[in-house]
Amino acid sequence: MRGRIGQRVQRWLACHLVRLTDFWQRLESALGAGYARSWASDFVIADLGGRTVLQSIDDGIETVDIWRAVHAELRLPASDR
Repeated sequence: MRGRIGQRVQRWLACHLVRLTDFWQRLESALGAGYARSWASDFVIADLGGRTVLQSIDDGIETVDIWRAVHAELRLPASDR
């Protein structure tokens, strides 16, 4: 049984890491590689409950929900959803 749980955890982690990687790629594409991390640590977004992107990630908010809030805040084109 322990092996199955370990495999499930590994799959879950891999899925979330890919999502997080995709999220950072999208943010860097929108803001530039040099600015994205700084913006993510400093800019407070109301739709994230008054959190920054980094706080939201640390609090376990799904990256898809964070991206939706970022997308709305930055008023990115629909093609960037």
